[in-house]
Amino acid sequence: MTLLTLPAAKVQQGDLTLFSTAIKVEVLIQDNFYSVETLDPSGTGDSGYQRLLNQARARKLADYIVEGQDSRDAFLPTSVFLATDKNLDFDASANTVTFDPSAVGPFSVVDGQHRLEGLKIAAEKDKRVLEFVVPVNIAANLPKRHQMCHFLIVNTTQKSVDQAVEQQIVARLTKAFEVEDIPSLPKWIRNLVERGDVNKALELVKFLNEEPDSPWCGKIQMANDPASNMIKQNSFVKAINKHILTANNPISVLNDFDKEKRIFLNYWKAIVDVIHDGNTDDGNTSVLYRYNGVELFCRFSIPLFIKLQEGRSYTVDTIKGLLRDCFENLDREYVGVGHPQVVGQRQNGKRVECGSYRSCRSRNDQSASQAIHVFEHRTVNVRDLVPVPDKRENFRRDRERFVPEESGCYVLATFEGLVLYIGLSKDLRRRFGDHLDDPGKVSRTRYGRAFFFYWRECDDLERIERTWLNECELHDGSLPILNKLRSPISV
Repeated sequence: MTLLTLPAAKVQQGDLTLFSTAIKVEVLIQDNFYSVETLDPSGTGDSGYQRLLNQARARKLADYIVEGQDSRDAFLPTSVFLATDKNLDFDASANTVTFDPSAVGPFSVVDGQHRLEGLKIAAEKDKRVLEFVVPVNIAANLPKRHQMCHFLIVNTTQKSVDQAVEQQIVARLTKAFEVEDIPSLPKWIRNLVERGDVNKALELVKFLNEEPDSPWCGKIQMANDPASNMIKQNSFVKAINKHILTANNPISVLNDFDKEKRIFLNYWKAIVDVIHDGNTDDGNTSVLYRYNGVELFCRFSIPLFIKLQEGRSYTVDTIKGLLRDCFENLDREYVGVGHPQVVGQRQNGKRVECGSYRSCRSRNDQSASQAIHVFEHRTVNVRDLVPVPDKRENFRRDRERFVPEESGCYVLATFEGLVLYIGLSKDLRRRFGDHLDDPGKVSRTRYGRAFFFYWRECDDLERIERTWLNECELHDGSLPILNKLRSPISV
């Protein structure tokens, strides 16, 4: 490589010398310009401190950069942090830094490896990206051990935006979508904005928190509210998205949002009345008003709303009657779901703490599942899932190569199509192989062995998986037999 001269500002922070500059992608991605030394857990030296590269994250960034080339509004404002243990020549009169990359490089990437990999992928797809300029901070004369310390500092002091604020912003963008100019957004953000689920869930939360006769009035900590022991907006929104705004919950398909809000309010009024049996409840100490209570009763709403839909009556009295019938028909060991000493205000004159509630949460989850059995019970078949998995392969090693390396949701099912397991993956073929290596997934269950691997390719992994799992919980009162927990978000 030849000498490279860049406009730069010298920043001296104690003994740390930084040069703030901007470099084109075509320079950054040259061979040996930078290197990423991944941490070796067994290593004892100073080299190697970076985390493993997340290729999916880099590809998402690449797609965003490429999509923004036509509109010229893709941007990466956060600087990449490079470092070298060698000196760089700085001309104070011209405000330039000059170096030979082959002599001082490759630069170590302290922060920004996913941005650099994403830019490299984007440049391979669209040559215009080569001219894209990236803000870069270069630390000079920085020993490897110091670089490792700075990596730790950068990645432990940064804090992502509060999720409640994020939800408010997404909701605003949803309202502005298609009526105002919006710059290019990364695909995963654009999907949230276009679907509008966050906006709808947030409107439900605001309604409950602001309606004078709501049991939730003033009890939800909204974005940027002072910290309190109340349930947070983001937790309530998540529970609604997870259980209320799903394809199998009738309240989400009424096509009358004002009516949906009133029904949801009536549901919570009925819950409070039944739990406290008409006694006064200020809601300040009740575990019902914490996340566990919200999660439990949002989940419980699916079969209840289906029953309400049959009678087409959504009044508080109707809901109270249905709740009482359900609670009274629970098996003795499951009655906690409707017992005021579990989800009510006080127990033996003492405040019921959330920790105490969590200790019996497992029992209450079983209570909700058993309550679902009161309404309806039948075995879920793959054909009952909505949307239906549209592809299938025999669950055998010799069929692995026919499963695509694409993202999607999938089902392990018996020969008859009985659902044994539901999951999601960014790489269906890899997950197919992982399950074949898992004794728990290939062993016989009381319904039979996994014979087929069904799947549906999609980007909206969490929503479809969540809908399928809810469908199983609705009909069977529990997750599929091989599902121990809901799948994690990042796979």
